[in-house]
Amino acid sequence: MEYILGFLIVFNKSLAAFGLPELISVFSVLVLAWYIITRKQQLKGIVRTTLVAVVYAVVVQLITHTMDFPATGTFILTALLNITLASWVINNFQKYEQHAFVYSVALCQGVMTLAAFMLPGSVLWKVDEYVSGTSLNRLKLLYSEPSYLSFVSGIALIICVYQILVYKLSWQIVLAGLILLLDMLLSYGMGGMICLVLAISVMLMAHVAKNRDKIVADPAAKYKWILSATFIVVVLISIIVISPTYGFRLASLIQGTDLGLFYMIKEPVGVFSDIMKETGWKGTGIGQLLYSDRLSQAELVEGFKNAYFYFMAEGGIVGCVLVLGIVIFLIGYVLLYGGILPLALFIYVTVYMFTAGRYDDPVNWIAYGIILAHCLLSRNDARIQEDAELDDSRAGEVVVGIIGAKGLGNYGGYETFVDKLTEYHANNVKIRYLVACKANGQGAMDETKLKGAVPISESEFTYHNAHCFKINVPQIGAAQAIVYDLMAAAYCIRYFRKHRTEKPILYVLTCRIGPFIGIIANKIHELGGEYYVNPDGHEWRRSTWKPAIRRYWKISERLMIKHSDLVICDSKNIETYINATYDSYNPKTTYISYGAELEKSKLADDDAKYTEWMHDHSLNEIGWLIVGRFVPENNYETMIREYMKSGSDRNLVIITNINKTYMDELEDILHFSRDRRIRFVGTVYDKQLLKKIRENAFGYIHGHSVGGTNPSLLEALGSTKMNLLLDVGFNRECGEDSALYWSKEYGSLSSLIDKVEKMPSDEIEKYSEKAKNRIREAYSWEYIAGKYEKVFR
Repeated sequence: MEYILGFLIVFNKSLAAFGLPELISVFSVLVLAWYIITRKQQLKGIVRTTLVAVVYAVVVQLITHTMDFPATGTFILTALLNITLASWVINNFQKYEQHAFVYSVALCQGVMTLAAFMLPGSVLWKVDEYVSGTSLNRLKLLYSEPSYLSFVSGIALIICVYQILVYKLSWQIVLAGLILLLDMLLSYGMGGMICLVLAISVMLMAHVAKNRDKIVADPAAKYKWILSATFIVVVLISIIVISPTYGFRLASLIQGTDLGLFYMIKEPVGVFSDIMKETGWKGTGIGQLLYSDRLSQAELVEGFKNAYFYFMAEGGIVGCVLVLGIVIFLIGYVLLYGGILPLALFIYVTVYMFTAGRYDDPVNWIAYGIILAHCLLSRNDARIQEDAELDDSRAGEVVVGIIGAKGLGNYGGYETFVDKLTEYHANNVKIRYLVACKANGQGAMDETKLKGAVPISESEFTYHNAHCFKINVPQIGAAQAIVYDLMAAAYCIRYFRKHRTEKPILYVLTCRIGPFIGIIANKIHELGGEYYVNPDGHEWRRSTWKPAIRRYWKISERLMIKHSDLVICDSKNIETYINATYDSYNPKTTYISYGAELEKSKLADDDAKYTEWMHDHSLNEIGWLIVGRFVPENNYETMIREYMKSGSDRNLVIITNINKTYMDELEDILHFSRDRRIRFVGTVYDKQLLKKIRENAFGYIHGHSVGGTNPSLLEALGSTKMNLLLDVGFNRECGEDSALYWSKEYGSLSSLIDKVEKMPSDEIEKYSEKAKNRIREAYSWEYIAGKYEKVFR
């Protein structure tokens, strides 16, 4: 099979250059016929696929401006043949030898290269139909098509590097790699080279992260890694020096000019946007874009090479859904089941399709087949291993997998929630917890500092009778939170299957993984379990996120609610919002708030930890207090402005992380640095110290406008005598008549501050007692843990 694939993808275009029909399409017809004749059980699937393709093409044509169907038949045939090819690769992958595929591609392209540059010109000359008035060597023509030859070389090179890293090193695989590298360099395909560097770099970093100790200890493993990295170095040098066509375009690439790679993304996006606006998101129709005048209007007849946007411009909103659906499906499988090879191939193919190629190119779908086949094999191997390790020791228990918190013992809303929930259920024999923790990066779990934690291995420990596991998360910026949740969900699913959990529950805190939750929920349901979600507050409203990220949050929230078996809301206002916004899904919801404690701080007023903190910040007393993240939606501008306007003699102590950009912005508006009463004192993560600060504060000002029930507010109600809260539904729901409320109107908060400072002490004590009673009756951890026990059982 591997030799057939290698021959097909290399000689497909070269044979077409001689006027022959495309070999892969012919082979696809034969494969389809073979499926129908020998695998009758596959016939239903093929018929279903055909019907889907027909319906898709017809729908797209009907919703566009034209009613013509000139390309519908071609689209249906192409879609069916490509899916057949991908299916063939997947079904035969168990017999597939990756090194043989690399050999075959290298051999075919090596022979073709020698023929192109060594045979007499009269043998393979004159291809006038490609370039008018110019005679070209037919095989040399391939080297002017980097979107093909470079693409094929890149796929084989990635597999070659994987072979070098993972398996026994041989001179054959190194030679094959050198031939493929030479072919890629001769193709002058800068886009392919850049994509290859990116894909192999990710592969090498992932390999090091997984096998760091082995690489350090084993010289052979170290040499293999260095040899693999050499490919990247050679390609980079070639981009800069060797290639006469693209060698000195890195500056253009960075600047985004018409010679750069970014241009190949930016310009198609602009054209796509224009077409969507012009057609009302209907698209031009399948096969209509090439023959319309839209490309010539944009002067991009040859430049609109972004495969995804080209296809979506034809298909409109339906095409967008199809492309995004396939990409998201592949991302989900790669993250859940793929290793370093599927990850690298997916990055290479996806990025390449953004800059060149055709979405319906059969080679593209062969690559998709290889990626999926590798993921499916990994999944099957994992299941076989899990079946061999099945453990009935916990059969009959309810096991709740909690993902979304960074760890235990950290100061944070979800982290405190998981800590307290497991603490109050530590002796509950009918419920066990499986808790995800971060092993690296910001907020990483350090169980050695957690009193009562018992280590099991380097990545597992028990705490409060909960089984805690640590996830090594790739440090890829904000996206790492999504990857963390996906990896944690995959661990929970494996755990449930291994231990034959009778009633597994996956409880996801916040709505980060909506595009993938359908797959995860199905896995949980297959095990006889349920998926619960806590949507937190309105994350999509936070001004800290860019518009695109806010849109992602909103879409993710919708999908998380759609697939949920139960939505646990920590605010009645959030529950009302969920039921009103997503009533079409008829979500099952319940209200269980966050909790708080009424115990006083263990620190005395003269405790060294407290007095040193006061001295370090030049404080004699704590007047008004603000605690919370330093973000605009917490209304720092209003609170500081109003405090400056008030007549208070007390200081304003602000405990928060410092965001210099936001700080400078507030300074430009308010000039608060001139007011000596205002003190920014940084963060306080010591729970007992923070509680002592709250207890000794004269009053607390709360400006949170997003996020549901806020832990900081509950802690203030349980510790601080007087609390002034922004008048929004979440805050009034918590405080009721135990606090006073202010609005964003000019003078509202400042007048309230002045009013409170004139209050008699006995009236302030009444508010303090009401606040503590409110926490005792509705927000005590014992009460909250009891409600969760009823839900989980």
